[in-house]
Amino acid sequence: MKKVLCALLICSVIYNIDSTTLVYNMKIRRAFAAGSLLHINKNRRFMWLLTALPIYYHRTRNLSIQQLPNTIHENTRSGGSIFNTRLLAPYHWWAELTIGLERQTSQYGAPSNAHASRTGFDDIVISIGKNFFFAQNNGQVVVYGLAGFPTHRGVSQADQFDTQVGTRFFGLGGGGEISYSFIKQAKQALIGVLETRFVHFFNRHWSPILPCDARIQPGNITDLVLLLQYRRKKNVIEVGYNPTFFTNQAVLLPAQTIKTDTFVRNSVYANYLHLLEQLPLIKMPGGLGAGINLGRANRFDTKIFACWLNLTMLV
Repeated sequence: MKKVLCALLICSVIYNIDSTTLVYNMKIRRAFAAGSLLHINKNRRFMWLLTALPIYYHRTRNLSIQQLPNTIHENTRSGGSIFNTRLLAPYHWWAELTIGLERQTSQYGAPSNAHASRTGFDDIVISIGKNFFFAQNNGQVVVYGLAGFPTHRGVSQADQFDTQVGTRFFGLGGGGEISYSFIKQAKQALIGVLETRFVHFFNRHWSPILPCDARIQPGNITDLVLLLQYRRKKNVIEVGYNPTFFTNQAVLLPAQTIKTDTFVRNSVYANYLHLLEQLPLIKMPGGLGAGINLGRANRFDTKIFACWLNLTMLV
């Protein structure tokens, strides 16, 4: 029975690090980066980009475990807002902090017939990076490091199939991107971008779901994002493809280690942002936009839908 439980944990709880923890989601984080297209006053050494991203997230899965006779159908919904603060510094340095306030509700069909919900803060993710330009500023390379901190560390029986709002793990990683402007004019621009990111999550105990002498190994997530960004005057549209790889996940028992195979989730997304010299009711430059994401993974026949609004302000 212990092995059955461990297998179920690996296939469900660990898998959700990136999918239900929205602050790590690469498609959402692309919406924050779009705010950098706002006109920058070169006389100012430091500027702040403040973004609020109201979001709705929906996922369905069929948790089919070989040791269990029946498939458990999962239906998870999350709603709330992601908040991002980005500091633009001299010499093309930048730093940002991301957090979310969300409510997640999950329902599980027979034979479990379980229900779990939680309202609270998502993980805190801090990133620091630098931009480099080449090819007469038509090309750009970005490198950055990141650290993730859980705002909620406690584990309960409600987290048996999926952690509710947040990973419960500390994370450390980094990433980079390379982009090139195929069209760069005042009225329009077309940019191709290739971005990658790697995040390692650190082991921890998982009591009371696992025995006190067992540890869970959440492993790593690796993202690739291939996208095109088109700007027409003050309208910016971005479309992209994002495969996410989940690796090196296991449950560590005193007598054995139970591992899971590497698996991939594929997503496509679109972001739109309209740039404004002055936001309504706020006499500051900013942007208003929206986005949508569709994801699919063969593991558990997972289907994901998410949509969001974007309010960005340059301070």
